Amino acid sequence: MYFLKASFKDLLTGCMQQSVFEIKNRYHSKQRKLCQDQSIMLLRATAEKKF
Repeated sequence: MYFLKASFKDLLTGCMQQSVFEIKNRYHSKQRKLCQDQSIMLLRATAEKKF
C-alpha cells in the first residue's frame, strides 16, 4: 500500500522512470499495468478526499 502514502508527483515520476526502464530493457508490461492501476487508485482516493 506504499503508493497511497506517496505523493501524486512521486508516483507519476516513478511510473515514468519505470516506463523508460521497461522500454530500454523490453520488460514485460505487467509491472507497468500495475503502476497504472495504482495511479488510478491514487487519483480516486484523492478525488474522494477533495469532494
